[in-house]
Amino acid sequence: MNGSSINDNSLLKALQEEIKQKRRIAYDQIENQFIQNKSSIDKVARSADCSLDQAFLFCLFHHTGTEKLDEGNFSSALMKYLGDQKMMEFISIQEIKSFINDNFMFFENVDYFESINEYLHHVENGWSFSDGDVSIFNNVYLFNRLTIDDFEHILNNKEPNPIHDFQVEFDDDFYRIYFLNNSKAVLRIRVKNEEQKNQIIKKVNKFDEVSKRNRLKDHYLLEIEIDNLESDIVRLFNNFIGEIPRVYFLDFQSHRVIEYIILERAYLKELLFEAHLLSTTKSMMNHLISIQPEGSIAYLIGVFESLEKIVARKTDVDINLIPAFMWMVLRKQVIKYFANEWKERFGIYFKSIDGDYIDFIKAYCEIQEINILEEENISLFTYFLMNKKVLPPVKDLNCYFGHYVFVEKEVELLNEIITQEKFENKLMQKPITKKM
Repeated sequence: MNGSSINDNSLLKALQEEIKQKRRIAYDQIENQFIQNKSSIDKVARSADCSLDQAFLFCLFHHTGTEKLDEGNFSSALMKYLGDQKMMEFISIQEIKSFINDNFMFFENVDYFESINEYLHHVENGWSFSDGDVSIFNNVYLFNRLTIDDFEHILNNKEPNPIHDFQVEFDDDFYRIYFLNNSKAVLRIRVKNEEQKNQIIKKVNKFDEVSKRNRLKDHYLLEIEIDNLESDIVRLFNNFIGEIPRVYFLDFQSHRVIEYIILERAYLKELLFEAHLLSTTKSMMNHLISIQPEGSIAYLIGVFESLEKIVARKTDVDINLIPAFMWMVLRKQVIKYFANEWKERFGIYFKSIDGDYIDFIKAYCEIQEINILEEENISLFTYFLMNKKVLPPVKDLNCYFGHYVFVEKEVELLNEIITQEKFENKLMQKPITKKM
């Protein structure tokens, strides 16, 4: 063996030893982060409703920075550590990168950020201040100078694929970005220049676009599930409808109450609940709830919670999707339930009709044995027409509300026309005899 080969082997061994040393250092850094942040990892897992693997990665990269993923030695050490700890959710660095890009947001070197916390009595006005880096995962925030213990309860939002509600203001040469939860500011980030503000908004929008696609996919899968309901689940919901006071399905204002109870905090609510009501509904709903009979709201909350538990046992629907599933099934089955009731009572009046909705409304207005302007009759008739699929589409996501208003106006208008025509015919066909 010549001297050149010996030197090459020595250099190779030295290089290999250097790589091993760097990986040992990286491994130790990762292990230290896990040990130092164990309590935070557990709390992130609970608050973000995620696995320990995901919570660990969130805490790890909050402290080390995501750029570490591009370092070969760190990546190798990370995969070894995950394997040693039996954290086998991710089997490659590429999977970890994809997960980080789709789920985490890291804002570096902001001028300051504040988090509202009504329980931090030692903080003036309830706001906690810091600067440096902030990380967000599933609406759980980590701050470089504040612990997760201080902020764990701020956003106990367990729904997947969160979409961030935020506002931007410019004042005193600073951009302030407010993150909101239920219309309440919970985090404020302040930056000095427009470029940094735009970078933050771009990150949030990119993150939310992924969330929106995932939410649309979940909604689509729910629709498929509901189109193929098993008979026992259909029976379960039909019996449930029969248990609830019918006013909550027939009176459209009361109908809003059960919609609100189920969907106020539900995952996918933006696809099921009126967008304009999400921001303005609080005062309206407070009024509607205040005028409900005593004990009725507690009763409704109780029965819906019981139904949710039954659905969880009887179906394979993900726990996060159950409120949306319940509302979507109820909307579908309520139409059939009350349409059948109307058909059993008055179907004979519509047997020969196979045309436009106006033909059905004309026949409805000719029914003598009921008050056609009474709310319950219009409600049942509306469900009957909805089931027939003859009504024009409405923009309202709660289509019963929109269809009821439409049918009510059409009935009132046509009834007025028919009444006028009858009176006119009476005047034209019979001579007027002057009464003495």
